[in-house]
Amino acid sequence: MKINEISDLIAIRNYVQLSQDNYNLRKEHVAELRMILVLLDKKLASTLLGDEFKKFVNFEEGKAAMAEVAAINNIKSGLKKV
Repeated sequence: MKINEISDLIAIRNYVQLSQDNYNLRKEHVAELRMILVLLDKKLASTLLGDEFKKFVNFEEGKAAMAEVAAINNIKSGLKKV
């Protein structure tokens, strides 16, 4: 799956979520939109957690990146020990 496809799915998901609050829609349509929202979430999650996307974002470097972010945001760990 290409990045623009993921982006498009996210845009559709946002539209579906906003449409649930549209009082001009029939209740049956809102119920279907809720089901579609769940399916879109499942599709996005499985895509983002899939091997192809993990390879794209260099997921194997994730632990090191998380440690770097934690070090930047943790003032005490950044202080020199005397």
